[in-house]
Amino acid sequence: MENSQRNNCVDILRIVSAFCIISLHNFSGSGHPLGEELTAMARFAVPLFFMVSGYFAAAFDKSRRVRQIKKLLFLTVASNIGYFLYRMLDAAAGRYLPGFFEEKFTLNAFWTFFWSGESSVAGHLWFLSALLYVVILDHLLLSRLQKMKHGRAIVSAVAAVLLIAGLSYYHINTTLLHRELPYQNYRNFLLMGMPFYLFGKLLRGSKLLEIKLNPPVLAMLLVVLFGICLGEYGLLGTKEIYLSSIVTAFVLLIFALQHPMEHAGKVVKAIAAAGRKYALSVYIVHIFMLDKVRGVYFSHVRWGTVEPGFYFIPLVTMALSLLAAVAYRAVKTAIVRRRKSQR
Repeated sequence: MENSQRNNCVDILRIVSAFCIISLHNFSGSGHPLGEELTAMARFAVPLFFMVSGYFAAAFDKSRRVRQIKKLLFLTVASNIGYFLYRMLDAAAGRYLPGFFEEKFTLNAFWTFFWSGESSVAGHLWFLSALLYVVILDHLLLSRLQKMKHGRAIVSAVAAVLLIAGLSYYHINTTLLHRELPYQNYRNFLLMGMPFYLFGKLLRGSKLLEIKLNPPVLAMLLVVLFGICLGEYGLLGTKEIYLSSIVTAFVLLIFALQHPMEHAGKVVKAIAAAGRKYALSVYIVHIFMLDKVRGVYFSHVRWGTVEPGFYFIPLVTMALSLLAAVAYRAVKTAIVRRRKSQR
């Protein structure tokens, strides 16, 4: 898809979602005032990422899907290797290297990684693996199924069944039975990634896009939805996802698809370009940057102390992650150009 065809509003949502995920990882379990409330309200970001991916994938042909699979495979492997080296160097500096290898090189760690995508060196990378698995399944099965008679209805049913099954499994265990549930048992490609990805695909050409949402209506809806989200948090406690998170993701994407902001100003276009080019890179690298920023912060502030500076950590992490993403893209572009000039 060419840049002239891009939806600036969707691309802005990408970068906003990346920032929400940084905030989620900073505030979750921090013990700071409003930390868990901010975490709860940020839970819409991951479903939204899957939905955006699905929406655009609905327009891909076979060759484009194959290119996407190759790209995601490279990013998944490279990111896990990068974080493995980072954690290994940290372990070596702390004289914990033998224990590090014993902990990471286990059959359980390998099995968990391959069936659910849950990385033992960087938990947030599950999203990359999940998206890779979803895109592969979509390419091999679901895209063909959708072309069949009643294919759209079948895909809709698959998405609904997976969503309901996942939410039921998760909340029966964690809410009703008060069981500790490993993240990967629900936060995986099948129960979380696939339904939201498929809902994103199904939005293309859907009558839901005929529901008119203007900025004032969106603002009122978000106030209501975030209020419900806080109510769910107060009632259920900390959860991986809330029903209001799902509705929020739908509402934001429908609004963005209705308001592409084609004639936006330079600042808005710059933010959209950042979302288009760097959101995924920011997602990948942000844990490394968050570790470093928090390390510097807590070298000056005692753990458990509430200071205003803690609330600025996501902003600093976002800025550093963006700089790293820009630098990576610049180096990659320079290498590609040099190779082309040498041919």
